[in-house]
Amino acid sequence: MKLLSWNVNGIRALNSTLDDLFVKLEADIICFQETKVTKEALDSDVALIEGYNSYFNFSAVKAGYSGVATFCKDSFTPFNAQCGLGLTDEKIFTDEDDMNYRQQIKEVFDPERLRQFDNEGRCVITQHHIKNCVTCQSSSCILSVINVYCPMAHLENEERMLFKLDFYKLLEVRAKALVASGGHVLIAGDINVSHKLIDHCDPEDLVCFQAHPSRIWLDHFLFNDRVDTSLIEDDMFVDSFRKLHPGRREAFTCWNTSIRARETNYGTRIDYIFVDYRIASLLSEADIMQDFKGSDHCPIFAELVLQVAPSLKVPALCTQQFLRFTAGKQQNILQFAEKRTKENINTELSSYFSKKPRLVKQQKKLTYFFANNNSDAALSNKSAKPIIKYKEISQSSNKTTAVASNVDKWKSLFKPLDLPKCQGHNEPSVIRTVKKPGKNLGKKFFCCERATGLSSNKEANCGFFQWASK
Repeated sequence: MKLLSWNVNGIRALNSTLDDLFVKLEADIICFQETKVTKEALDSDVALIEGYNSYFNFSAVKAGYSGVATFCKDSFTPFNAQCGLGLTDEKIFTDEDDMNYRQQIKEVFDPERLRQFDNEGRCVITQHHIKNCVTCQSSSCILSVINVYCPMAHLENEERMLFKLDFYKLLEVRAKALVASGGHVLIAGDINVSHKLIDHCDPEDLVCFQAHPSRIWLDHFLFNDRVDTSLIEDDMFVDSFRKLHPGRREAFTCWNTSIRARETNYGTRIDYIFVDYRIASLLSEADIMQDFKGSDHCPIFAELVLQVAPSLKVPALCTQQFLRFTAGKQQNILQFAEKRTKENINTELSSYFSKKPRLVKQQKKLTYFFANNNSDAALSNKSAKPIIKYKEISQSSNKTTAVASNVDKWKSLFKPLDLPKCQGHNEPSVIRTVKKPGKNLGKKFFCCERATGLSSNKEANCGFFQWASK
């Protein structure tokens, strides 16, 4: 089984159709994060992909924000699916294990906090039947795939940082509860933290790096090879990539596109596929597809030696069950609007053409903007002669100079800036505008044109900076 995860940074911004994309990705279960699509705007060409069934979770906070989607091949159809980690929808997952989990999280989080987590549309869980699981010697073992997009937060924003850490805690409780119920769990997604120094291109503060709250949680959550084997528990999780490639460097999954950081591989590894400890022995491959473009992240994948028995019926959460898709073709708001008869259309057209035509103000010619200053006085005097028309100028040889002067003035508007050269490469710099809120917001500056990279990389940005005006 091949599982793939990718933060697409907008599912409708991908540079190819999903049908073509899935052929290239060659995965059985595909987990997308940051889809940035609303349920109302979901089209059939995104929701209904031939050979797959899909499960979306949408942000209820604001449009074009967050969101995840899981696509399963028909041969990997889940028997159950849910949105969110808080189980705030009482209609789903009502078996004994889930009732126990609900009771467990209510002792940690109040209902409002759980709704805050689920309202951001950050998780979809699909459950699949495993055929003859070799790790637990069971013929009815369950595999839960948690597709998750963890929140981003800066230490300066204490409220959002607490939200992120609480989300991590809820993710851990949910995953371990699923393992405790006797199943296996895969967690795939954007975890929004680089784990070790090897997973970051250029950490600013080495002392504080491992002391970051997000890394402390991740250290606690993941199995560490240095841990005494007698202390290993079944609900520990393993970083699939690092298990198979423990020493690989520059294996990054995310880059800042605004500074062209991907060109110099100046990035971080914040996308992961975690597997529970018992199933980690079934990993056959796990890797990063750094050459695959289309987002500021790249896809990652893991392959496990196991077989899934597809469900004969898709869960209620499947997009195939959406009302506007059930009729065989997409139903949109226009199809529910009142039908307009031919008579109504003719009435509207006759009413439109019977209206009096509007007077359109004639556009001024370019020569108007380059007229001499004394023409302003002439314009203020109603008895003054009108400005000389272009035809009259072209017919008068002694006024050719005036036309040439106007042309020169026009060209001066497009005169290229005198760009200073950067000190590191002696190349023309580029001009940028400060977008960060503060006293310098809107100010322009010159900087090196090259992509950002390590300071030791002579081919990368040299760090040249100069204000465009003092």
